[in-house]
Amino acid sequence: MELSSMLGACSSFALAFSLICQSGIASAAVVVPGENELIEGGSQNNLPFKDYNGRYQQVYASSEFGSDPLSISAIAFRINDLSSGFLDTTFTNMTVNLSTSANTAGSLSSTFADNIGTDAQNVYSGDLILSGTGGAGPNPFDVTITFQTAFVYNPAGGDLLLEIFNPNNISLQEGTAFDAVSDSNVMQRVYDLEGGVSSESGTTDDLNFGLVTQFETTTVVPLPAALPLFGAGLLGLIGISRRKKAA
Repeated sequence: MELSSMLGACSSFALAFSLICQSGIASAAVVVPGENELIEGGSQNNLPFKDYNGRYQQVYASSEFGSDPLSISAIAFRINDLSSGFLDTTFTNMTVNLSTSANTAGSLSSTFADNIGTDAQNVYSGDLILSGTGGAGPNPFDVTITFQTAFVYNPAGGDLLLEIFNPNNISLQEGTAFDAVSDSNVMQRVYDLEGGVSSESGTTDDLNFGLVTQFETTTVVPLPAALPLFGAGLLGLIGISRRKKAA
């Protein structure tokens, strides 16, 4: 193999390696709390959607997500057992952010800014059409927010913080409520009921309350795991070059 050809092949392989390291190898739905994936959370709530106009934060313990970095592309909630569902409803000017929280579940600050991590990223902005299936549960996770930009989350860095700004005050169908968990050791929330989306502080629940949430994730290939792939490929290119020279 000529030098120029080999360099070209190495360059192409390096590019492929880079893409492998940045792309996912396995997609999975992660439910928090994990123990409530197939059973009801035992409580219910409407925030941050029904009859709500304000700023809302909910944190999720990193232990619920495993150890590998994840690319999160969507979140979903579900309607509480025996509650009414609702048809397509437009929530205007919604904002959804994710970050690695500066605080942990159980220790959130009532000051919103104190909980936000340095990697804060806007994952959705604009009008959002939501709907949900009601009836005997557990119901499907179909109150879905598909992100415009995926968020890469490394559980080793801390707990995951979800922040939603909802400027609407929509009254969904009477009896609609979302599945939730109280007294949880893996979730906590901060919310404001008076100041709207510009609120700087809110209320934290004493019982670590939160909505049962499903995350659409893709595992990101950790660099140490990908290195052997690169090494094997590079050795293969060298071997091809030597065989061509011997011929």
